Amino acid sequence: MARPAGPGVAGSIARAGNNFRSRGFRRTPYRVRRKPLLQHVERGPGHPPGLRESSLAAAGLPATLPLHITEHGWGTGPGRSAERQVEVLELVVGIVAGLAERLAIEVYEYHALRDADSGGVEPVFQLGLLRDDYTPKPAFEAYRRLIAARSLSGR
Repeated sequence: MARPAGPGVAGSIARAGNNFRSRGFRRTPYRVRRKPLLQHVERGPGHPPGLRESSLAAAGLPATLPLHITEHGWGTGPGRSAERQVEVLELVVGIVAGLAERLAIEVYEYHALRDADSGGVEPVFQLGLLRDDYTPKPAFEAYRRLIAARSLSGR
């Protein structure tokens, strides 16, 4: 007779796996990097080449290859406000939209529509634009507004 699925070993492994991926080898709490995001995206003269000039070229991929930005997100939770989630979302979407034509970025996808665990302490489980009960966070309306402002007419 098959055992019913439950939290048991599989659930423990899944939780351990999620914790490992979310925290890696860090022994310190999550830190917010304050370096300007543009510094990593737009490289001027004298800086190391970016993704297009180094990694894609080394793989023999053309500079015209469309890029997809996927699984971007900012988790909320203790010490990580919903207002900051909106700020980061607006910043990143603005940068991606501004560089889309030059870098052939065709797709931007936010990481998660809904939190996995809104009441937890791990930001990785609170990446959603909605809470785990499907109530919207402030970032939900911000994302809706950003998408509407950048959508092509007739699509």
